[in-house]
Amino acid sequence: MPPAEGINSTNESVYSADVIRRVPRVWLPAVALLLLISGAFLFHYQRAELSRYEEIGRHNVGVQGEIIRRELQLIREDIRFLSYHSAVVSRVESNRSSGAAERELRLFAETHPVYSQVRLIGLDGLEVVRVNRRDGAVSLTPEADLQQKSSRYYVQATFNLEPAEVYFSPFDLNVEHGTIESPWNPTVRAGTPVYGEEGSLLGMIVLNYSGEHLLNRLREATPSNTGGVYLIDGDGYYLEAPDSDQSWGAQFGLTPTFLQNHAEAFEEFSGESGQYSDDEAIYTYVNISSGLDRDGLEPHLVLSVVSVISNSEI
Repeated sequence: MPPAEGINSTNESVYSADVIRRVPRVWLPAVALLLLISGAFLFHYQRAELSRYEEIGRHNVGVQGEIIRRELQLIREDIRFLSYHSAVVSRVESNRSSGAAERELRLFAETHPVYSQVRLIGLDGLEVVRVNRRDGAVSLTPEADLQQKSSRYYVQATFNLEPAEVYFSPFDLNVEHGTIESPWNPTVRAGTPVYGEEGSLLGMIVLNYSGEHLLNRLREATPSNTGGVYLIDGDGYYLEAPDSDQSWGAQFGLTPTFLQNHAEAFEEFSGESGQYSDDEAIYTYVNISSGLDRDGLEPHLVLSVVSVISNSEI
């Protein structure tokens, strides 16, 4: 009997050792497969999340870019209408006031509150008719208060245009008598020449478009829960930023600029639109310009709408 017990003990030991040797062969492949499946799932999840945020960026700048393009097109239509108006043409052609141009331009200003100024300017750069809108009230400027604008860049640029072409100034804070208006009056100036029936240049129409109207529309379209959406100029200065202290940096010499904060990304902002990613964020942009880029038309409107979604949000 004792020998039998020894044999059984030996058999059990051999069996146990064999089981122990076989266990890794069974569970190690299973664990490896599980890890592989988990890794693949995590990769695809992260890729899906990244794609989702990339699409959010494209949507955000796409919506705002379209808002800006539509507003610019409406300005083009308005200013061309005025430049061909018989009362306007007659006023600068005859250099005499019958009151018709003044009435028409004032009526236009009253029915188009997006413009803070409507001006008819003569060949010498002197304002012929000027209508102002301030705090909702529209008024015609007395003749004694009309200003000489021949030295202003937008006047010089507009005189270089062909019929029906429209010049858009950079988007900035309006300046009156050499000083930035207070409270701030963000403005885009649009200019188009006025030609007579025989093709002679007579003067120009200049509209001061209220940038606050545009900014309010952009703010309404800006999501509050995903990254930041910035409006910047062609030199990389902030025009509208989540941190208002950075806005209108070009006129106040504020730093850092968007270019300084995101130099590598800014250099990639070429073409009409695109997307760029680095170790910090996903940058999605839409570039918008006046469509007129030739000698004699500088400076002109150049804007970029940029969505920045940091990697820490993803």
